[in-house]
Amino acid sequence: MALEYLEILSGLFSLFAVSLAFFIGFKIISRYFEFKRREFLLVGITSITITEPWWGSVISFIIAVTMNNNG
Repeated sequence: MALEYLEILSGLFSLFAVSLAFFIGFKIISRYFEFKRREFLLVGITSITITEPWWGSVISFIIAVTMNNNG
C-alpha cells in the first residue's frame, strides 16, 4: 500500500519532532554528568518523554516506509 502525501508529511513532521526532542533531551542529560545537578537529568528525561504520544506514529511511519509491500 502506497503512502499518500499527507501521510508522508505527517510522518516526517512526527519524526522530526521526536528526533529534536531526543536530541535536546540527551543534550540536557549530558549536562547532568558535567554539573551533577539533578534538575538537568529530570528536565532531559521530561523532554524525551513529553513526545511519547508521537512515538507510535513515528514507528508506524518507519515501518511503512521500510516495508515494501507491493503484493
